[in-house]
Amino acid sequence: MRPWTLATSPATSPATSPATSPATSPATASALGAARHALLEGLTGALLVFIALIPFGLAAFVLPGFLPNLLEGVGFLTRADAFVLAVGEQRPLFQNDDGGFSLIYPVYFYGAMFWLAPWLAMRAWKARIDPMRRTPLPPDFRWWLFGIWSLALLCMAVTQRRYAAWFAPLYAVWLGMGLATIWLERSRWGRLRQAVSAVAAPLLLIPTLVMTVAQAAAPVQPDALLLAMDWIRHHTPETSGYQLEPGRDPVRPEYGILAAWDEGHHIISLAHRANIGNPFGIEWFRPGINRTAKFWLASGHGIADAMDAADARFALVSFRLGLLRDEARFLNLPPDRYAVQGPTGWKPGPAFQSTAAARLYLEDGLAQPDAPPLERLRLVWEGGRLEAGEPAEAWAGPGAPVYKLFERVPGARFTGAALPGTPVTVEVSVETPTRRTFRWRWSGQADADGRWAVHVPYAHDMPEGWARAIGPLEVTAGVEHGQQPLLRDLEARSGAVVFIASSAPSGPGVSASQAPLRDSVP
Repeated sequence: MRPWTLATSPATSPATSPATSPATSPATASALGAARHALLEGLTGALLVFIALIPFGLAAFVLPGFLPNLLEGVGFLTRADAFVLAVGEQRPLFQNDDGGFSLIYPVYFYGAMFWLAPWLAMRAWKARIDPMRRTPLPPDFRWWLFGIWSLALLCMAVTQRRYAAWFAPLYAVWLGMGLATIWLERSRWGRLRQAVSAVAAPLLLIPTLVMTVAQAAAPVQPDALLLAMDWIRHHTPETSGYQLEPGRDPVRPEYGILAAWDEGHHIISLAHRANIGNPFGIEWFRPGINRTAKFWLASGHGIADAMDAADARFALVSFRLGLLRDEARFLNLPPDRYAVQGPTGWKPGPAFQSTAAARLYLEDGLAQPDAPPLERLRLVWEGGRLEAGEPAEAWAGPGAPVYKLFERVPGARFTGAALPGTPVTVEVSVETPTRRTFRWRWSGQADADGRWAVHVPYAHDMPEGWARAIGPLEVTAGVEHGQQPLLRDLEARSGAVVFIASSAPSGPGVSASQAPLRDSVP
C-alpha cells in the first residue's frame, strides 16, 4: 500500500510508460487503464460501504432496540420543529436565526472559500486517481474511509450547525489538498492559477474575520447575568433537588424559578436553584418548556396563574425580545405578534404590551389605564444596566435594568367597608435595591354589599437587598383617607387578612383607618 500522499507528475520514459502494441496508441492505452482503474475504484468503494453496513445489519437483528434508536438519531438530525430550531446549534447550516435561508453561517464557519470547496475536493480526488492524467494510483482503502467519513460529517454539519466544527478539520484537509494540486501544476495556466489562489485565499477569509470581530464587539451582559445568579443564590430560600445527584433518588424541589428557557442551566449551576425550563427540556422535558412559554406570553392575572401552574416562586425577566419569538413558536403562535425585526434590532410587536415581558419588565406589574396591578407579584430585585447602543434602549429606555426578579406571594388582603359604589384607592411607595422608586396603586369601588378588598404584595420589613415598601400604605374611600404604617412580610407571604376600619373622620383628612384591626389567619 502506497504512503497516503498526493502524487506529483512522474517523469515518463519508455521504461515506465504503459506497454503498447502496434494496434493500440499510447493515448488509447492510457484511457483504457484509467477506465479500468475507475471501475476498480467504484467496486472498492461499494465493497467498503457493504462491509461497513454489515455490523448495522447484524445489530438490527441481534439488538431489538438498535434500529429504532438509529432511526431516532437520524430523525434528530433532520427534525425541524419549533423546539429544536430554538437552539441555534441545532438549526441547519444554511438557515438563519429566524428560519429563513441564509449563507451567513457557512461563510462564518468556513470562510468564503466554502463555495470553492467542492471544486477543490474534486481536484484532490482526481489527483489521487489519475495524477496529472498520467499513472493512476492503486486502490487505497484509507482514501475511501476518509472520503466516506468526510461525507458523513458534511451531512451532519449541513443538518445541524453543532457539527460544523466536527467537519472543519476534514474540510481544511480537503481544501489544502485541492490547493496543493494547483501548486503542483507546471503549465502556463497552472502558474496563473497559483498566482490567483495565492491572492484569493487570504482575501476569501476576510468575511469570516469581519464577522468574528463584530460578534466579539457586540454588546453583551455577562456581568448582569452573573449578578442575577449571585443574588438569587444568596438571597432566596435554598431548595433541595435542584440537580440530580449520582446514586440518589430524585428529590422534588420546594419551588422553581421561571426564566428564559436558555438561562435554565445558569440557574442550576450558578444560582443552585431549580429551573422550570432549560435547553435539555427541548428534548427530554418539553412540558417545562411549554410552561415557560405560557408564562412569558400570559397577560393580566394569567401571569400569576402561569407561575402557579409551573410551581414557580420567582420569575427572572429581561429585555430580550427575540426570546418571545421562540416562546410563540413553542405554542404555535405567530412570532411577529410579539417581536419584529427593526433597522437596529428587535422591537415590540402589536401583542407585546399584554405579555408578562411587558407587564413585569417595563411596567413593574403596576396598574395601567386598561389593567389593574398584579396583586400577587412583587418586584424583589433588579440589576445591571443596558449598555449604551443596545437596541433595547429604544423601547426600554436608557440605562434600564438588564434583569428584574419577581416573587409570587398571596399578598396581604386588605378589606374594608364603604357605601356601595364608593371609589377606593390603595397605594404605597416602593424602593428597589438600585434606589429607584415607584408608586404601587390599586383602584376599585365598594361592591353592592359595601365591601372592598385588595391584595397588597409589598412589605416594609424586607431583608437587606430586597425591594421594600417605603412610607405608609394610604387608603382612600370616598372622602375618607387613612394610613397603614406597617406592612408585614409575614402577612404578604401568608395572605393574612387586614381589616380597615371605617368611620367618620376623627380629624382633618384622617379617619379611624389609621388603626386597623389585624387578623393573622390567611
